[in-house]
Amino acid sequence: MNLKGFERWGRRVLQTPLKRLLLSGEPGRPPSCPERILVVRVDNRLGNLVMLTSLLNALREKFPRAEVSVLVSNVFHPILEGQGWKLIPVAKKTMARRPWMLLGLVHRLREQGFDVVIDASHPHGFSLSSAVITALAGCPHRIGSPLGAEPGWYTCSPSSMPGTDQHESRALHAVGAVWPGWPRWRPPRLALPREPRSRLIGIHPGAKGDKAFPPEFFLELVERFAELAPVEVFWGNSQEERVADALVQSGGIKMPPMSVREFAQKVAGLGVFVCPDSGPMHVASAMGVPVIALFTKDDACRFGPLSPWSVSLTRPETDQVVRCVKALFR
Repeated sequence: MNLKGFERWGRRVLQTPLKRLLLSGEPGRPPSCPERILVVRVDNRLGNLVMLTSLLNALREKFPRAEVSVLVSNVFHPILEGQGWKLIPVAKKTMARRPWMLLGLVHRLREQGFDVVIDASHPHGFSLSSAVITALAGCPHRIGSPLGAEPGWYTCSPSSMPGTDQHESRALHAVGAVWPGWPRWRPPRLALPREPRSRLIGIHPGAKGDKAFPPEFFLELVERFAELAPVEVFWGNSQEERVADALVQSGGIKMPPMSVREFAQKVAGLGVFVCPDSGPMHVASAMGVPVIALFTKDDACRFGPLSPWSVSLTRPETDQVVRCVKALFR
């Protein structure tokens, strides 16, 4: 069974008597001082995990004595390690092919006796697979986006959410606004080791699908950046490595393969980081590095970097990018 098959299975379940059992709970405001909180975010996107930290850091501020666990995909979960949250990594794609693994996961979650579970997926959409996992966790209080409130998936939802003209991390953070005195929103932040800041330019050419820029664009950028400062070229897969090899010919310094945590530490030492809309962009921003973010769509207000001095450019010419970097290096 693939992910789409899992979604279809879930919809069939809802048409059976299991629906009432699955969606049982205690409607109304969650406990004012929960001891054990579960946050569910199981997609395979690095940037989404980074943006989730706005919610996770607010939970830590609001409930400093609570144990906060995060159910995450096992693809990029190390980016959240060592920051005060208990991680529960799951192989979502494998579980979709082997649905019986879900029973083991449900048993593990129910054993931990969570007071509250928060579905932190797709604040402007609805993920049935995440909603099912949230319901099966066995918590009396389930919190999620208002989009899942009407069918009864959640026992409590915020009365309103930031629109798509505001940053995605604001919408994720707002899911916790069901508690009075909810901490104010803060940009995503990663509390990880970092290298000292230096006068280096970092560039990452990778992005998925229609977010990508052609290699020729980066070839020209690296050639012009090399006149300003050393240019370190980062990459994450074989396709990006081929582009990185080409950028060496323009004066770039190809970086070795590294884990997401090693990347976060290394990128924190850059003077500026240039990349398309991607997971590395969010990591660099959350580490406080100025980012020149390259967008192909008009959605920078929702997904752009938020670190000081960062700039989002939509369908830019190379001259625009170079001017932004020069301004930071004055």
